[in-house]
Amino acid sequence: MPFRYEKIHEGQHLTNVDLEPHCPGKNKKKRITRFMPLIKDVLLILLSTTVIILILKLPTQTQPTRKGCDCGDSTAQARALGCRYDSIGAAWLPAHCIDQELMDEFDTSGDGPDGRWQYWADSNHTQLFTMEEVAALADSPGSLFFTTPRWHFMHCFFYWRKQQRAKFTGVTIEVRYDNERHVKHCGKMFESSGHAAWSYVELHSDNPEEPAFVKDIMVD
Repeated sequence: MPFRYEKIHEGQHLTNVDLEPHCPGKNKKKRITRFMPLIKDVLLILLSTTVIILILKLPTQTQPTRKGCDCGDSTAQARALGCRYDSIGAAWLPAHCIDQELMDEFDTSGDGPDGRWQYWADSNHTQLFTMEEVAALADSPGSLFFTTPRWHFMHCFFYWRKQQRAKFTGVTIEVRYDNERHVKHCGKMFESSGHAAWSYVELHSDNPEEPAFVKDIMVD
């Protein structure tokens, strides 16, 4: 360690400072230590600012809001809401819940004259319904229409197609059918091919449960 030597004049007193060795490295270390808190604060501020900027620049990934498929409490309200009768689902639906191309195909896949489906007011198939009369049943909760077993099979088949096509058509699948309960229901229809086919017309397709009167019929 180098020492600094100075001539002491007569009458001059020595101090502790005068006796300390000359250490340039030690003085530099003291200066760095003195500024360390400031350097740390600056780095923390820079880091925090960077994190905030990155968070603000991240794209917000929000799920698109699902559009409902309900159509009021009557056919009059349904029309006022812009809904139409969907023959595949036997329900009044808004446009975004209807696969029009698929419905046109369904309406010509029937077992009646000219590939049309036939609908009756009774299980003995004695009184024919028009499509308009079937659609109007929505105003009479608990009313049924009767058709053929093939209609029920094709209803299930076309709904599975509708669900698959929704990936590219963008059509909203009703909660009423977009569940395992409906799949199980279709499975039972395939097993009991000889049973009479009937259904009802729905206005509230966002309800995952069947109406109470349907459950009562199924029990009977």
